[in-house]
Amino acid sequence: MFDMDSNRLRATLEKITEELFERLLTDPYLSRRIPTYLDTMVLIKRIVEKIEKEILPTVKERNAQKLKNLCHSLGLLHKRLQINEHMFFREVNFFAERLLENKEELGLSDNDVAFWIKNCKKGIALAYMESFIEDVLLSFENGSNYRKYFAQILRLLRKVISRFKEDKTESNFHIDFPVCPICNFLSSVEFVIKTYTNSPLRLKLEAEHKDFHGYLTNFFEHLVMEKFEGAVSILRELILRIYSIDGIMKEIDLSWEFNKKKNFYGFLSDAYHSQGLLRIVVPKSENEKVREKLVRDFLRLLNRKIELLDGKEDHKKFVFVFYLNGAIYLYIDYNALDFDEILKAFDQALTHSNQLRTLYLVEETVPPYAVGEFDSRNFHKLEEKLVEEILLLAEKDILALNPSESREERIYLKLDYKFEEYLLRGTENLLLKEEIRECISRRKISLFYQPIVDIFEENTYGVELLARVIGRNGVPVPAGQFIEFVKEENLTLEFDLTVLNTILQNLDTLKKISQRLFINLFPDSLSDKEVIELIIALLEEMKRRNMELVLELTEHTVITNKDILEKLEKGNLTLAFDDFGSGYTNFKTVAMLAHKKRASILKVDGELVREILNSEVQERVVRSVTEFGKVLNLTLVFENISSEKLLEKIREIVKSKGLERAYGQGFYFATPQPAVVQAFEH
Repeated sequence: MFDMDSNRLRATLEKITEELFERLLTDPYLSRRIPTYLDTMVLIKRIVEKIEKEILPTVKERNAQKLKNLCHSLGLLHKRLQINEHMFFREVNFFAERLLENKEELGLSDNDVAFWIKNCKKGIALAYMESFIEDVLLSFENGSNYRKYFAQILRLLRKVISRFKEDKTESNFHIDFPVCPICNFLSSVEFVIKTYTNSPLRLKLEAEHKDFHGYLTNFFEHLVMEKFEGAVSILRELILRIYSIDGIMKEIDLSWEFNKKKNFYGFLSDAYHSQGLLRIVVPKSENEKVREKLVRDFLRLLNRKIELLDGKEDHKKFVFVFYLNGAIYLYIDYNALDFDEILKAFDQALTHSNQLRTLYLVEETVPPYAVGEFDSRNFHKLEEKLVEEILLLAEKDILALNPSESREERIYLKLDYKFEEYLLRGTENLLLKEEIRECISRRKISLFYQPIVDIFEENTYGVELLARVIGRNGVPVPAGQFIEFVKEENLTLEFDLTVLNTILQNLDTLKKISQRLFINLFPDSLSDKEVIELIIALLEEMKRRNMELVLELTEHTVITNKDILEKLEKGNLTLAFDDFGSGYTNFKTVAMLAHKKRASILKVDGELVREILNSEVQERVVRSVTEFGKVLNLTLVFENISSEKLLEKIREIVKSKGLERAYGQGFYFATPQPAVVQAFEH
């Protein structure tokens, strides 16, 4: 094939290739990939054989396409060895110098070497670029719109690189890029709200996105100018920006999930634009998993319908749809979108969502959505807490539309006319909550009592102590209002500790009212060591005074805290099953606990008692509960007795079961009376 000794040729090639690998192996990582001398020599032998038998003849033939393909396969081999492209191209230049120094022994001219190195670099560059893209593409095939966009871009790059590899690219070729969803996201209300409290994250995404498009443009410019070595480096930077943007988008979503309220309420307070806010209340369902599934489907459908309004996908920039505190919110830019069009999209999504119900439900029907609309400018410069309070008040008005009784799929209420009322009530609620918080922190909890009375002889059996907070106006805060606040603010433990301390400090006063005290605690408090120690101290002091403490608990709480309660019962604690007959009652569990003498009193749920005059079903349930208590030899207490007629009915039920004694509690006997009053102090 050549007019020279093949042994000399092979020896020269081996010498040059060995020198090349000596330089490459200065990289510690590559040294680990090719750990032994034998491995290195085998690899060198394979490369020399390929050069001698395939590459040199191709150089002589001036077959650029074939040479490029041969070098492409060499490039793939070195990429698999994870040799950095910068190092590899540096060593290709070294290889070119050594070829020129040995050109006579190899039978090559200067033009042969130049032809070889040019096509070698091109083939290797294309190999590296293809590998980069394949490594990344699989990770971005599925997921959100922006991930799919990156997959589109990578497939487009792969297609263009393939055309260069096959020399099918014209010098003036044109590329149609897909619309970048990150561009739309950066100019959307969604981006502003999601990153409202995280400006560094917002700036970071903007910078990385700008760099991404800069590298993308630069990459194609290098390809067109056949600057393949530079194109490889730019592609690597481009891919790094893709990974970086992907990470930032995930970080934005994660930050949003943890800071929804703070971001959204803060944004509403600061923003002043002609924009609307829809709060869509999703009524409770008997099957909450079904409800959550329907809400997710509805959100997905609504987003899609908004995107396709009038066939323009940029509509999504002007609307942000999200789920917060059990409600769906739509924040709408009225300057860019027709509100009627949004409602149209809403109704289309709702119709489609309702069609999906049959896939998830058997007999249950989920109530329709109730929609309330605000002009977001009303919230300008309001404190975040006040914004939240106003939205919670609005929800009650939206629900008052009775969506569950409506035959319509959507019920709509414009709320701006009530905003001044919401503002006043919201401010009052915030002041009240501050009073509650301050009373708990200062341990200024008042104790009221309501007697538990023999329903036949009407003498007092004991009293239930009711913790109350006295507001700055001297009036007790409604129990439901402050109890909900205590739960929401995770103040249950602090509250119970204050109640127990107040009882302990005022035992002598309380004994004058009754020797038997019924109390309630939050279930989680029983797992706290300080609470248990306080109950033990209270039991000891009450024993000295010949008093009895009755702790009202649900059967679930008794089971989950059985070891602790066993210890307390030895200290003379009496347990009572509370709210028996409500939706969470387990008759089997109560029977088992009563059999083990874990509780001796059963309090019949007040909601059940209240309805027995109006419902035969409720009356039968109360009769069954009474029979149940009799069989288990439990002392019965009927809650919520509010009238003489209701008392007579309870007496009749008790007598019909052969019981001579039972007890009642409710407004008929007495309203809660002050026992220990600790008023709010400024």
